[in-house]
Amino acid sequence: MFQGLRLVADYRELTARVRRRAGALQRQHALVPGDRVALFMKNSGDYLELLYAIWWVGAVAVPINAKLHPTEAAWIATDAQASLVFSDDGQCLAPDQLPAGRRELAAGSVVAVAHCATVQPAQPSRAMTLRAN
Repeated sequence: MFQGLRLVADYRELTARVRRRAGALQRQHALVPGDRVALFMKNSGDYLELLYAIWWVGAVAVPINAKLHPTEAAWIATDAQASLVFSDDGQCLAPDQLPAGRRELAAGSVVAVAHCATVQPAQPSRAMTLRAN
């Protein structure tokens, strides 16, 4: 994974980060297969890691164009019944724009880089497990 011209992670490290984020989503936010998670973010390494972590858990990613107005993003997240909405800073949507029980979080809030190694990695969901036939 590159950030500009700088290599940030190879596939092995990306997989390890995704597994740790997936584990954090399961433990910190009780995310289970079938849950919907909206991503209202600019293109970044955090976006890619969260996208794959959501899929790793077996949840459904709801990408929202980062150029939309926050009111439009809130409507899409609500219509999709997303239990979590991730944004770059966690402060794009007004608290009254999401239904009760729904939360907006900063992308970096799930497994911050400083303690990423201490989170128990998640096992892939059945949807992510490939079977050789």
